[in-house]
Amino acid sequence: MSIKVEKDMSLFYVSSPKEKQTIADYLNEIAVTCPLLGTVTISDKNFEILEKKALKAIKFALDFRELTNFAHLVIFLTVIQYAKNWTRTEGGGFWAYISEQIGYKYSEPLYGILTQSVKKACEHYNRAFFKEANGDNSYYSTVLAHALAPRKSFFALCDFLLRFYKNNLDCLVYPDDPAIDRMTEVLRDRCKGATIEQDDDIRGNVNGIQAGVRALLTQRPVYMRTFLTGLLRKIDRLLSGDELSKKCMVSGSSRP
Repeated sequence: MSIKVEKDMSLFYVSSPKEKQTIADYLNEIAVTCPLLGTVTISDKNFEILEKKALKAIKFALDFRELTNFAHLVIFLTVIQYAKNWTRTEGGGFWAYISEQIGYKYSEPLYGILTQSVKKACEHYNRAFFKEANGDNSYYSTVLAHALAPRKSFFALCDFLLRFYKNNLDCLVYPDDPAIDRMTEVLRDRCKGATIEQDDDIRGNVNGIQAGVRALLTQRPVYMRTFLTGLLRKIDRLLSGDELSKKCMVSGSSRP
């Protein structure tokens, strides 16, 4: 099935890689090829380089100097990586938590730099930037959406999908199944406040699904239809044993 997703959730053209890829090439490639910038796994070595670049850019901006679009991307990617470990139980709130990870105390100037980088990077690299229902910028939802954070929110979505896989798909996933379209619409509507009774054959509530994933479901529904189908297919492969390594299935092994 071919679905044309929202433009800022598309995969863009990448030129042939150079003989030796620089860190700038690598980070720009993430921005171009990953609709959700936090879904790529950045190695510890590369994150150390990324973090150093972000700290340098933040210091530069705190001295009231203008940042490049690439510097905004570096800061945004660093914030996304920090956000993956956000639990909503941190004292002082999300931006205080991010500030602490960077090595600063929360301040309005720092908040301004971080949020400006979130918006500028999304605008320049044509990636999803979310707004509140009243039209205000939602930097928090934007970061959490790209990071698929907090983890409990993503787990709640997976729990919903697992119930749907069992109760509505009868443990069989067909990408063109109209039931998946309906499920995506139900999820979107429930995140907007619709009651479960409207589609009570699709079990599970959305209480555990939080701001970032809610923003994706309500504001980028076409992409999320494709994304959710991919998750359902992964669930199907995992439960059918297709993703288990042959090494894990060797009989006669006494190892745990």
